[in-house]
Amino acid sequence: MANPTDFSFDVFLSYNSKDRARVRRLAERLRAAGVRVWFDEWVIRPGDDIYLSIERGVEAARTLVLCLSPAAL
Repeated sequence: MANPTDFSFDVFLSYNSKDRARVRRLAERLRAAGVRVWFDEWVIRPGDDIYLSIERGVEAARTLVLCLSPAAL
């Protein structure tokens, strides 16, 4: 079992772009609670390879949270 300190993030948030505002609020609440959150707006910078950034984020996170909504399905 991996040690929690082996990860840069506690949670990687995966979502549909139509749900961005709702997921941003979730990310802010998690961060306020002390959770280390990978949220694309906070990590991916202009010019970054988006797919590589996402892949690295998933690998660096202890948990993946998939935010499902009608837009995601």
